[in-house]
Amino acid sequence: MYEERTKKMKEFYNHNKKVLNIVFIIIGILLIAYFVWTFYFSKIVIFNKEVDALSTAGKNYFEMYANKIPSRDLDVATVSAKELYTRKFVEAKDLYIPKTKNGCDLDRSWVKVRKENGKAEYYTYLKCGSYENNVDHEGPVIVLNGDKEITLDIKESYKESGVKSVVDQEDGTMAVDQVTIKNNAIDTTKVGTYEISYIAYDGLKNKTTVKRTVKVVRKLEGIIKENTNNKNYYVGTNLNNYVQFSGMLYQIVGLNEDGTIKLISADPISNVVYGNQKEYKKTNIYKWLNDYYYKHIHSKDYIVKSNWCVGNVATANEDGCSVKEKANVGLLTLYEYNRTKENENSYLDTDGMATYFLANRKDDTNVWANSKTISANTLAQIRPVIHIKKGVYVESGNGSREDPYRLGDYQIGKSNSKLQNRIVGEYVYYSDYLFRVMEQEDDGTTLIMVDSIVNDGITVEAGYDDSIDNLKYNNKEKGNLGYKIDHEIKDYLISDDKVMKNTWNVVSFDETAYYDDLKTTSFQSKYSIPKSYDLFSAMPGERSWLIDQSKVEGNI
Repeated sequence: MYEERTKKMKEFYNHNKKVLNIVFIIIGILLIAYFVWTFYFSKIVIFNKEVDALSTAGKNYFEMYANKIPSRDLDVATVSAKELYTRKFVEAKDLYIPKTKNGCDLDRSWVKVRKENGKAEYYTYLKCGSYENNVDHEGPVIVLNGDKEITLDIKESYKESGVKSVVDQEDGTMAVDQVTIKNNAIDTTKVGTYEISYIAYDGLKNKTTVKRTVKVVRKLEGIIKENTNNKNYYVGTNLNNYVQFSGMLYQIVGLNEDGTIKLISADPISNVVYGNQKEYKKTNIYKWLNDYYYKHIHSKDYIVKSNWCVGNVATANEDGCSVKEKANVGLLTLYEYNRTKENENSYLDTDGMATYFLANRKDDTNVWANSKTISANTLAQIRPVIHIKKGVYVESGNGSREDPYRLGDYQIGKSNSKLQNRIVGEYVYYSDYLFRVMEQEDDGTTLIMVDSIVNDGITVEAGYDDSIDNLKYNNKEKGNLGYKIDHEIKDYLISDDKVMKNTWNVVSFDETAYYDDLKTTSFQSKYSIPKSYDLFSAMPGERSWLIDQSKVEGNI
């Protein structure tokens, strides 16, 4: 029976196929028309009725307050939709986004009346979500001469560069003198941010405001010139020439001829062997400075690659510029070091007169360090030097060691921010000790080192008071420094709950090898001491253990 009914339906469809297809098409058209009307045209109709309602309300308003209608040709008076609603010239039900419960934008919608040839002409603009009627409601486009943000050094005069053009979509090109400029009392004797407003109206009194920001700052180069009496380099002691940059503390050496600024690390950073290669670019110290150290500088966009003087010098008065090498990081020359002295005193010697390398060799086997020469194969401290770009300005600080100049090159860490997001060189309190970030590891852990010498009650026995050959860090041997750190020091130094086990390397020191080619043996532990070439392993004026092992007594 079911099959017979299906057969009859197919026969009916085949017999009336053309008629049925026409019926289906008509139904489809009607459905489309219904949806188009419901979801588009009906909303347009509703919106147009709302425009008419607002227009009528505006005309009624100006009829009641006829004194507000302009008396002169081309003058304009405006009443906002919000005022018309508040004064009950229009009802809330008349100003909703079509088929929603969301109201129209009463602050941006308005009715304007303009006197044209003695007659009042009305203009209405209504903004309801994505719906708005086609009437001129935007002000002219103002294009300024010069930049919209200007930075001035303190006491540098400001010169107004004015307006380049003003163009309105209805009125066309307008005269630039129709723009009102409001200069909010720029005081270039005071650091601060100031705004200049440029205001223009079109013929329907649509308003445009464009702002120019003027920042009055202390440029670092201006500070250097003032503090050095235009010598452009610092001499003597007790100077306010400290700069906090890229998480590390530097001192300003001076202003270079090209306007870049020479900074030297305020303290020794590491312990490195200069290297016995005669060509500077092949030495261990060049490689460490421009590979290892440079990699850890966070604000690399401030660094200017420069020519560094690296020639051999026999006396203190030579500048060593017979040979130059281009690099991101370098060292002071002997000449630059001696130039910082006043009555034989220099701000570069306030760290306990630690021995640190300068750029020049004296001969094939000896190099300059401070005012003396040492063997190029001697392990000594290092104070890297960088050049930062000209035009940087100081955001805060007075240049003292306690409150150094800050350049705004990075955001200082805040409470509850992740330690793994902090930059190398920054400090962190943990377990009542001040630590310093040495490295951000690939696995998300952070390598930190306590910032002070820890020596409370430590007596080192086996492996450290015997012959040099036995001086080897060993965390398994009782009495050894490594064992004491793992089993004794950590008990009163550090809370253990956040410390991860790590693989540490004991370096077999070789004065003829690059720092990263040194042979190592490894061990697992939560704690260790730094290698010679680790950042912040140098302690100015103090002696401290390093994990390196060496048969050369001076390099232990």
